[in-house]
Parts: sequence; structure tokens; C-alpha cells
Amino acid sequence: MMASVVTKHVVFPFESSNLHKEETIILSNNDQVMPRVHTRMSYFFTPSSTDEKDFMSTEVLIESLGQALAVFWPAAGKFSERANAGLDIECGTEGVEFLEVTFEGNFTDELGDHQPKAELNSLVPSDLPAMATPVSQTPLLKVQLSRFKCGKVCLTIAMHHLVCDGKGVTDFMTTWADIASGKGISATPHLDRSLLQARDPPRPSFEHIEYSTLPPPAPSAFPTMVARLFEFSPERIQDLKEEANRGRKGISFTGFDAIAGHAWKCVTKARGIEKNKHVKLGFAIDGRKRFAPPLPATYFGNVNFYGVARTTAGDLLSEPLSHAAGCVNEAKMRVNDEYMRSALDWVELQGSPLNIFPGFDFFCSSDLALTSWSSFPVYETDFGWGKPTFFGIPAAGWDGLVIFLPSQYGPDYVNVMVGLREEHMTNLLGDPSF
Repeated sequence: MMASVVTKHVVFPFESSNLHKEETIILSNNDQVMPRVHTRMSYFFTPSSTDEKDFMSTEVLIESLGQALAVFWPAAGKFSERANAGLDIECGTEGVEFLEVTFEGNFTDELGDHQPKAELNSLVPSDLPAMATPVSQTPLLKVQLSRFKCGKVCLTIAMHHLVCDGKGVTDFMTTWADIASGKGISATPHLDRSLLQARDPPRPSFEHIEYSTLPPPAPSAFPTMVARLFEFSPERIQDLKEEANRGRKGISFTGFDAIAGHAWKCVTKARGIEKNKHVKLGFAIDGRKRFAPPLPATYFGNVNFYGVARTTAGDLLSEPLSHAAGCVNEAKMRVNDEYMRSALDWVELQGSPLNIFPGFDFFCSSDLALTSWSSFPVYETDFGWGKPTFFGIPAAGWDGLVIFLPSQYGPDYVNVMVGLREEHMTNLLGDPSF
């Protein structure tokens, strides 16, 4: 897509954030082990009429962003590096880059089906290094507002993962939208990350298979990778739940257990993995409600802990869906207060976060990584001109990654994004059971 106008703004937090300009946010052990990449989310908005004036006004968005940053002031800071290569956030008046891009074409010409494609990358703020040198030059937050000839608008946010998890990003977006629309701030973020400190002395009490101290093997050559969005209707989800629970007594498997187990089975089949190969599904779990006592719902940081389901490819494919769903459910239920405290302690004992890697090898391998954003209220994000008509994430070179996304059709639907090697995606698309 050809951009005709690109305007760069730098947005600073409103003056109230000056109270924190000398403060340092000490990132938790759970922040430290997150991927050093930006979490990117795209919100698409459509005007009610083609001649609607000041639709998604840049002036309003910039002013309200400054007010939101005054509340979420760590997002306007910069990274500082510890002696062990861990990172913290130095708060100040760095400002956030806000790009406004006008494209010559209509949205529907190239992007109308919302399927992941390379063209979507033009809607993402440019120059997003996972970690710049020096680290203080790594942007914590960038925003891009993209306008199309047809009047449609895409607002993309890129928040560094060490700043917060996906829920934190959507909480920030909700606050920004509420300020822009005149609703005001309904809930302030909880910024005290000491709630996730390791115990003194650290005393891990579990084997933490979600982590490894060995780096994953690098592929000799990077294959062609593609992503695809699959829609799961309420009827389809109910069918999978019934299939997973068929003949069971006692605890019922949830929709998440069923869809995750189903995706795991189908991707493993599409990859053609040998039957005797051990396979893992690593998935993110929001720990806010799992701590005792629970963390504040508005905790701003990373509370993603990882469940890891394990079995063999042969059992995964030959057994009914209840087997896969059961593995997922068992791994999920394992993550409780003591397990998460143990994980924080285990990380503390490793010395440097650069010595810690995922314990599931999903890239160009046999394992699968999964995260679910399907419950995030992204379709309620109204800046004053109406709710989004679509929410998605930009295309990327993924292999072995599944993300559950909210659907434009309502909360009972789920959009499942899958990233695989091209030949494996061809197999998945040819599988009528998926």
C-alpha cells in the first residue's frame, strides 16, 4: 500500500505524571522472562457515513493519549539495564511516538478480508526493535493511526511485552478510549509490582517444565511461514465441548480446554509428527485471580504464567478429544498460588533472565504455543465515534503459534489465528475437522 502522507507526533504525559518522573519501576521476575518483543493490536473503525467530519480526530486522540499516559505513566518511560542483563523502567518525560499515516487506496481493495498478510504490516509503527542498543533507545510504546480513502481508520498500538501483558494493553486502550469519549477514567491501574517479588530466601517447590536453561536449537534455514484466521462459531465450540466431555463424569472441560485440545491435535496432524515423539502445548494463564489473595484486577504488568500439557503425538492423534482436553485442563489447574510463587523463586535463582528460555520448543519443531485474548473487551473500545468493526493483530513470521482472538460477531464466537510453515498450513486448510 502506498502512503501519501506520514505525520509524526510525540505525545507527552500530562503534567500530573511529573510526580513520578524520577521514579524507577522495578520489573518483576515474571516481567523479566517475557519475550522481548512488542505486543501489537490493531483496532479498525468505520465511519457512520462517508462524509463524517473529524472522524477519529487526531487532535482528540493525541490529547486523550497524553491524559492516559499520565495514569499509565510507566508506558512513557525507558528501559534501564541491570548488571545481570535484567531490565527496569525509568520513568520520565520520554514521550510516545504517534504516527498518522494516510493511504491512497481503500481499505477493502487489499485488506478487506482481514486475513493476515504482508500488507497489514504497513499499519504497524515502523522501527520496532525487540531490544535496541543501548536498551534505553528501545521504545516502550508506539502508536500508528492509519487513514484510508474510503474513510476507514486503523489504530494500532505496540506495547513492549516487558511493560505489561495483553490484559494490560487492553486496559490501557480502554482508559484511553474512555478519556477520548468523555467518560473519564473508570479504573486506575495498579502499578505496585512488588506483589510479584520472589520470596526471601527463594524456595521453589515444583519442577518448572515451562522454563529451560538451554536455548532452543536454531533452524539451519528459515522456512516460509504463513498465518491464517479461522472462525469458530458458538455451535462449533459447543460441539467441541460436548465431544471433549462425552462419557465423562465429574469435572467438565471448558470451551478453552476443548478448542485448545482440538487445535493441538489438528496442528500436530498437519505437521506430520512421528507417533512416538513427545509433544507439548505451552499456553499462557492469567494469574491475577489465581493468587491467594487475588491480585487487583487492574494490576499493570505481566501476570502470564505458563501451563504445559504433555503427551505423545500418537496418543494425541489416536485418543478422543477428551485426552487432549484433559492434558490441557490438568496443566491449567496446576497453576495456583504456590506454583506461581515457586516459579518466581525459580527465576530468581537463575541469575540472569537471559539464561531462561521457554520449556516448549514450538518454532520449527513439534511443540505448540498458545495464548488466549478471546475474553478481552476490545469491541467495547469506543473513542467517541463508535465501537471497532474489527480487531486483529498484524501478520508475522510465526511457526507453531496459536492465538484466540475476540470476534466481530459477538462474545460467543472465537477467531483462532494459527501460524505455521507454509506446507503445514496447506495440510491444516485441507483438514475438514478443523
